[in-house]
Amino acid sequence: MTGLDDPSFGPVVVNCSGLGSRQLANDRDLRPIRGQHVIITNPGITDFFSEDTGTSLDPAAAEAILRRCTAAVPVMAGRT
Repeated sequence: MTGLDDPSFGPVVVNCSGLGSRQLANDRDLRPIRGQHVIITNPGITDFFSEDTGTSLDPAAAEAILRRCTAAVPVMAGRT
């Protein structure tokens, strides 16, 4: 892959290229983050925030992520 302008891509591109993301997207403002993703059903949110959660994959970290997200956006409570 050399660019994000390929018309065969779908409507959403998840860029997991890490340190290469700046060059791939030609965007010096991108910053790589590491950590665990928690996927839930979307209650209609169109914005996001991120934080570096380290390199561990652990259920306690996932619960902590969900608690912080729910505190920021209460409509996320109870989503799985």
